[in-house]
Amino acid sequence: MRIRSTSRRKLGLGKTTISFLKSRYILLIIILIIFIPYSFLHYVRILYNLKDHDSSRVEWTKQENGNIIKWYWHCYKHLYTTTANPFSPAILIAQYTGPDAAYMEFADMTEKVNRAYARRRHYDYVRMNGVAFGDFAGYNKAEVLRTAIKMSIYDAVLILDADAAIVDMDQDIMELLPTEMMLTAHRVRKEDPSHTYNINNGVTLWNLHHAKISDVTTSWLSEIDKRVENGAFSSDQELLHKVLMTYSEEERTHMINGISTRHLFYQEGTFVKHVIRNNGGTWASPPEDLKRRKR
Repeated sequence: MRIRSTSRRKLGLGKTTISFLKSRYILLIIILIIFIPYSFLHYVRILYNLKDHDSSRVEWTKQENGNIIKWYWHCYKHLYTTTANPFSPAILIAQYTGPDAAYMEFADMTEKVNRAYARRRHYDYVRMNGVAFGDFAGYNKAEVLRTAIKMSIYDAVLILDADAAIVDMDQDIMELLPTEMMLTAHRVRKEDPSHTYNINNGVTLWNLHHAKISDVTTSWLSEIDKRVENGAFSSDQELLHKVLMTYSEEERTHMINGISTRHLFYQEGTFVKHVIRNNGGTWASPPEDLKRRKR
C-alpha cells in the first residue's frame, strides 16, 4: 500500500508562499542577531573595562600620577528596565570632587539629584573622587573626558562641577547638542558669537564622536601637565579656552555651541543650576556684570 506524503499542493502552499515565509524567518533571525547583542554590549564593555560589577554600581580604583582616584559608576542604560530603547544614545553624567571638605559635601548633595536624573533617563552616572593632576581637582574634568572617550561606549558625556545640580528631569540632553558640534556650554558673554571659546566649563556637554574631540582633549591634558610641572597655576577653564583659541573662527563654527539660553545659566539655569563663586573661591551671589546681563 502506498503512503501518500502531504504535499505542498495539498496544503495550498505554492513556491511564492514558501519563499515569503522563508524571507520572514530570515528577517526575524537578522533582527535577533542585531538586537540581542546590542542590548548587552553596553554592559559587556563596562564589565571588560572596569573588571568588577555589583548590581548597578561599580567601584573602580586607579592610581594617577601617584594619586589614588576612586570612580563610582552607576549603570542605568539597560539595567532594571524594559522601556529603555537600546538604540538610543548612550549618555554619561559625570561629576568629580577633590579632598576639599566643602566640595565633597556639595558633591554628596548634588549626586543624589544628578544620579536620579540619570536613572530616570536611562543614562549612566559616574563620580570621580580624588585629584588626577597636581593638587587641583578642577583638572579632573579633562581626566573624566579622556576616560569617557577611551571607554568607547558612550555617545556623549555631561560633565558637572560638584556644585552643579540638574533640576529638569524631563530635559533630553541631546536636544542641547547639535550633531555637528563637539561641545555645548553656556557662553560667558551674551554678545559673543555662539562659537566663542569664552564658555563656562563648569557644565559642559561633549559629543564623543566629533572629529576634533580627541585632539582637543589631548591638547587640554598637555596644557595641564605643563602647568603642573612648572608649578604655575592656571584654572581648568583658562586652559580649555587656550586650546579652543588655537582653532580658527571657521573651525569653531563646527565645534562649539555656546548657548545663551537659560538652560545652563549659572544658578538661574532651567536645566542645570550651577553655584557662582567669586575669585576668592567662596560661594557668593551673582556678580554685578551677571546681574546686568540678566536684566
